[in-house]
Amino acid sequence: MPAKDWTFDDLVRGPITFGADNVQDFVIVRANGQPLYTLTNPTDDALMGITHVLRGEDILSSTPRQIAMYEAFAQIGLGHGMVPRFGHLPYVTGAGNKKLSKRDPESNLLGYRDQGFLAEGLLNYLALLGWSLPAVDGVEKDVFTLEEMVQAFEISRVNPNPARFDLKKCEAINGDHVRLLSDEELRSRLVPFFVAEGLVQDPPTESEAAMLAAAVPLVHERMALLTEAVAMLRFLFVDDATFTIDEADAAKQLDEKGLDVVRAALAALESIGSTVEWSTPTIEGALRAALIDDLGLKPRVAFGPVRVAVLNDYEIVVNGVARMLEPYADRVRVVETTVGIPAMGQSDVVLYDTFSQAQGNVLDVQEVASMTGAAVVLFSWNLDPTLVAEALRRGAAGYLSKTLDGAGLADAVVKVASGERVLPGDRANGVEHGAWPGQEHGLSAREAEMMALITQGFSNAEIAERSYLSINSVKTYVRTAYRKLGLSRRSQAVRWGLEHGFPPVTGPVTGPVTCPVTGRGARAVLTHVRHILWTSIRRNIHKHSTVGGFPIITGEFT
Repeated sequence: MPAKDWTFDDLVRGPITFGADNVQDFVIVRANGQPLYTLTNPTDDALMGITHVLRGEDILSSTPRQIAMYEAFAQIGLGHGMVPRFGHLPYVTGAGNKKLSKRDPESNLLGYRDQGFLAEGLLNYLALLGWSLPAVDGVEKDVFTLEEMVQAFEISRVNPNPARFDLKKCEAINGDHVRLLSDEELRSRLVPFFVAEGLVQDPPTESEAAMLAAAVPLVHERMALLTEAVAMLRFLFVDDATFTIDEADAAKQLDEKGLDVVRAALAALESIGSTVEWSTPTIEGALRAALIDDLGLKPRVAFGPVRVAVLNDYEIVVNGVARMLEPYADRVRVVETTVGIPAMGQSDVVLYDTFSQAQGNVLDVQEVASMTGAAVVLFSWNLDPTLVAEALRRGAAGYLSKTLDGAGLADAVVKVASGERVLPGDRANGVEHGAWPGQEHGLSAREAEMMALITQGFSNAEIAERSYLSINSVKTYVRTAYRKLGLSRRSQAVRWGLEHGFPPVTGPVTGPVTCPVTGRGARAVLTHVRHILWTSIRRNIHKHSTVGGFPIITGEFT
């Protein structure tokens, strides 16, 4: 090797220099005359006129050797006499942040196909590992087509840091691509999975194709993987001997009263004559007559209203939303007044009230959905387009404004339960509804949220990040809240919050909630104790001299 430093401009990492002492002579041919990779690879590239080489960062250290080979080829007239541009891509990590190798299960490409991933969905997510589309009007786009990726790709936007393969995020991206398909296209993609399970023939018969055409639109918005459709629609394609009822649901719903309702409903449906069109209005009319008029059942008992679980850490917030929905109990019922923990397996929709909660990419919508088996909708006053897009990308079924009144909220929840996606804007009147701590003291919802986060021990910078506000907006809300409450210091704000029920609580709401100084409340107290002690120590540092450059601190601190 020539005794010189080797410098090249990496397409991903910028200028890189290897000192002469770090680049030693190397072998290019075995003793038996067999050429090694260090010779054959650059020779092949030189003869083909390769101009750009993109490869993994694990072989970055071999680049000076290859550059030396290209320079030698130029001297003897082999190839085009040029050195390619090199770019070294970051590696991808898997479980435990370990480098992903071809032997890891996550690297099995065909396995993703069998799990129900779309080719375009998986490609979209893989492209996001270390790269992203340029933001448009401040909003980044995570879901895109191959054509959009090709048009927008710039090697300079590749992040040199390792990327982590997140299966949940990959599934969410795939779900977005599933929803981009037409019903007809989705149906054709699903057929192989139904054939593999023995549910339809290959190709499907006319009746099987008609059943798929009618059923697929009902689950189109609810799936992230194609295999999920098989689980949701299996019951439509099995015979009576194979059909099974979920034991847990049967134990809960099919008691003696439940069976009476089922018998009455069956008789009503059988009474519909062959001369009458079998349609939604006809079926609903027959069931209403049999269950509501004849049996005297309330609609929510007869038809099973949409069941909603409200998710938040504050009793007053949860109960406030529940009260908003009370007048619409014939359509929407709050399953459980739950604080912090959604009703497991009992709800159709989880309404996530973001008061004092982490927003943006902190909330894992898919985790909540998997815990509850329900569609998740965010309920927030913060309608930042980036927040809305991030929530939808993570699998949220909707994003609602707190300016919705009770009727608007009920309508939106029913739409979500029927498979629609709801977004901010419908029936908004500009007034914040519901309830929140500090409301009786004149605090707005946003000012109350600032006080709640201060009570939990968060700094202004942490509050800004958590609530997706600018630091100046946070300071404005905090100053306004202080003025309304007659406060002047943060320690006073923490004490006021602890005394007025601002620490969050967890568990079902069964009565008055006390707020002991534990958990995040304790964190707030300790944070301010540390702040006071450190301020006192700094004052002593300034008062006393130093020895050997180190301050002498005197005094006792308790």
